[in-house]
Amino acid sequence: MPDNLTVSGTVTALAGTVDITLPGGAGTVGLQVTGTWVGQLEFEGSVDGTNYQSVEASNGSATINATAANDIFILPGAGYAKLRVRASAWTSGTAVVTFISSVGANASIITGSLPAGANMVGAAKDAGSNFPVAYTTTSSADMQTAADLTAAPTTGQKLVIDDIFFGTDTAMTFTFQEESSSTVIIGGYFAANNGITQATPRGIIRLPVANKKLMGKASAAGNVYITIAYHSST
Repeated sequence: MPDNLTVSGTVTALAGTVDITLPGGAGTVGLQVTGTWVGQLEFEGSVDGTNYQSVEASNGSATINATAANDIFILPGAGYAKLRVRASAWTSGTAVVTFISSVGANASIITGSLPAGANMVGAAKDAGSNFPVAYTTTSSADMQTAADLTAAPTTGQKLVIDDIFFGTDTAMTFTFQEESSSTVIIGGYFAANNGITQATPRGIIRLPVANKKLMGKASAAGNVYITIAYHSST
């Protein structure tokens, strides 16, 4: 197995370069730029050893393909015959460039972020649901007769409860039921004037039957104010 390889050189003028010919097995390449200089250094790689293209590097906080300041960078080495820095702009000074190639696994450099939209890596977040959510707010002075709290789900799908916000000025038991069957989905005792109670099942509560709305029923007359966040699912 080849040893690690270190190469150093200087850039003092426009189009000046320092390059490293990578040994077999090189995976990760470290690059350090020091000195006093004013200009811009491009990071480039070549497969055939003659023609170069831009290469992405990381300085630990950003992914870039050029620098105008001293820093330390990591570049991928596997697949390249040579890497180099090249002065694409120059005003003055001397930049000292040092490469060290390390034998082993190739460096993984993320070259861009996910585009805006519905892209998602995993779902370990609670910044909102990862699906379209509807909200319905209902108020009543007497809901002893069950009343609708949501619209119907998408035809052929079931209603899934994401959030429940409930407030009342009267002590009561309140149940959340499936339309028609009166099956109790969730319920509890609520004290009078106790502010807003929030339940966040985050998709755990799904009505048993497709096409059915969520309804609410109170054990006593009294003002209630209810907001339901929900979505449809198969």
